Amino acid sequence: MALDEAARAARAERIKRLREESRYTQPNIAEFVGVSLRAYQRWEEGGGIEWEHLEKLAELHDVDPQWIHRGREKGATPDPFASESAEAVEALREEIAALRSELRAGLAVVHEAQAAQQRRQAPSESDEAANGN
Repeated sequence: MALDEAARAARAERIKRLREESRYTQPNIAEFVGVSLRAYQRWEEGGGIEWEHLEKLAELHDVDPQWIHRGREKGATPDPFASESAEAVEALREEIAALRSELRAGLAVVHEAQAAQQRRQAPSESDEAANGN
């Protein structure tokens, strides 16, 4: 997926989420913004939106137009470490999964050792018969 396509899809998702989290319907929003219902539906499908319509949409939902357009507030500086953070989180998840596997293996050894010790401590049937039990 090209960057423009990904950006359009993300914007469409923000527009749709705003509607779903509000009390408005697609026809309500289209009327407020001053476009046809089909034009509004295209925005939720990733279609282009003119800035004046984006501003009206932002006004309706009381959000920054830049948030709808780009996913961040006006003047917000993108986090240059965001991708590094995501990579670090993924590396930690992998490490945790490996540690869980090691822990399960260690617990299995402990449980087997406990079971073996219990077998050694329990009197055998032949011992009981010899003692007259």
